[in-house]
Amino acid sequence: MRQLLALLFVLSLGIQACGPRQLEPPFVCQKKSQSDAASPEDSLKLNSEADFIDIRSGRVFYWFVPAENDDGKKPFTVWLHGGLGESGLVPMFLGNGPYRLNPGSGRYRLNSDLSLYANEASWHKFSNMLYIDQPVGVGLSQTSLPLARTLGEVAIDVYNVIRKFLISHPAMAARDFYLFGDGFAGSVIPHVAKTIVTNPALGFKNLKGIGIGGGTIDLASHWHTLPEFAFEAGLISPQETDFATRFLAATCELDRRAYLARGIVQIPPSCEVLVGYVKNAANTPFLGDYRRMFDYSDEMSAMECYLNAPEVLRFIKFRSDEPFRVKNPAVFKALTGTELESQTANIRTILNGGIKVLIFGGMTDMYVNPLGLRFWADEFASDTPESWADAQDFREQAFDYWQQGKEQLGQFRAGGGLTVVFLDNAGQLVSKDVPMAAQTMFSQFINRDNEGVRNQ
Repeated sequence: MRQLLALLFVLSLGIQACGPRQLEPPFVCQKKSQSDAASPEDSLKLNSEADFIDIRSGRVFYWFVPAENDDGKKPFTVWLHGGLGESGLVPMFLGNGPYRLNPGSGRYRLNSDLSLYANEASWHKFSNMLYIDQPVGVGLSQTSLPLARTLGEVAIDVYNVIRKFLISHPAMAARDFYLFGDGFAGSVIPHVAKTIVTNPALGFKNLKGIGIGGGTIDLASHWHTLPEFAFEAGLISPQETDFATRFLAATCELDRRAYLARGIVQIPPSCEVLVGYVKNAANTPFLGDYRRMFDYSDEMSAMECYLNAPEVLRFIKFRSDEPFRVKNPAVFKALTGTELESQTANIRTILNGGIKVLIFGGMTDMYVNPLGLRFWADEFASDTPESWADAQDFREQAFDYWQQGKEQLGQFRAGGGLTVVFLDNAGQLVSKDVPMAAQTMFSQFINRDNEGVRNQ
């Protein structure tokens, strides 16, 4: 009833802040460009390795990129992409991976010739990188079994892929090990890391840290702060903020707690009403970055076109009657709602196990907004039994500007093994928006001498 009243009340206001917008033409895959596209190794000789690992739930695709100029000491990092239902290969071309597709010309740059160039901000310059196409069912990873429906199932699959990869690549097993990811991976990584920390007999002795960007570690914090964040960004009015906070956000929180108590793994409709109301009032069609008129669909379509090119399919050993698709709606449907599970307890266990944690996000990401991350960090580090052993060190620190030379890259707060970073001029895909700043953050965090990031 509360959800219905909330929806009726919003509609009765007649608020339709989103005016008509010009739609971007869809990307069209040019067959000639696709047939002429060279494989990644022919374009950029990185000695990368693309293959499949068989686990109980299916065949999981991975792409391994060795570290540049590896001296035998560079760490081993696993990256999990977190667009729920999206292929884990997205960051290979739109994030911290080694490849970039040359854009097309014209207003919308939709006629790319599908040639590659090197991403100078690639993270493989500092670490060996393993990109896993997960959960099973997305992208190139295939299964004939029912799809995973819980975070535990996804985490077990990821753990088994890493375990099998390290068995076949023993040199990586001896390196410092990091788990990184974004979005929905913020729900998966803490599960995997907790399993490693609490089960030393499993043999993962070198896990040093985890990093989560724009991750779903505690969605309640972001829903609670969404109206205030939109107001502080100058996107909605005081009246809209007051209504959204006192009525919609309050209803969302009540329903979220009720669902949790009843074991319902689903996003409450009242929370969808809250997010939709703020989105419309802010006149922003993309919550991942309120500056953008469009999401990343066209860039992903170009990537999809490239990965279905004959030479590329040969390199990645993909044989299927169905073409590669970036998004799988069935995986999205199967796991939607699981991201509501707070990861605070798992992160506490990880920190208490001596594993350092990096939480980062973009300053213009509305969905996983910086205000929500601040709220979560303050609550997590508060002087209660729920905090971790070294939380006092974090409490004694304040957010400071993060600078490299004279350039300000964002803000950070670090202490007690936990580092929180907000990057300026970035939305959901931090490594796409501010690639060099993201690379600097990563390289500082994986440095053994650093707890987190630092000013230089």
